[in-house]
Amino acid sequence: QATCIAQGFFSQFSLATAIYNASLSFFYVMKIRYSWSSKRIERRLELALHAVALLIGVGTAIAGVALNLYNNDSWECWIAPKPQDCQESWRNNGNTTCERGDNASLYRWVFYYALLWCAIVVVTVDMFLVYRAVLTTE
Repeated sequence: QATCIAQGFFSQFSLATAIYNASLSFFYVMKIRYSWSSKRIERRLELALHAVALLIGVGTAIAGVALNLYNNDSWECWIAPKPQDCQESWRNNGNTTCERGDNASLYRWVFYYALLWCAIVVVTVDMFLVYRAVLTTE
């Protein structure tokens, strides 16, 4: 179980890469569209952009350990109920048959997919803003 928890922790921590991509796209918007200087970005944004990505990645990964969410999920260890066919309490009027990972399907969305989709939307909007800024300068 310890190896599975470690794999789940690092799999969940990988969410930080998507958040970093969103941070980088925001950097481009500030640099290209709003003409912020590197010094201004360094003073006002850089630390916050790093902190947000790392805190979300580490925070959700640690929460997964604390909530006993990392279990075998057929082909990897990640957020999963144990046993896989147990009844999660959020779907079963507060009663659970799970030994570990109660409400794992809900936590997958809250801790990973919702944040990942937010990052995708941020990158898409940011790249559109950069595109429009470059288009108007040409």
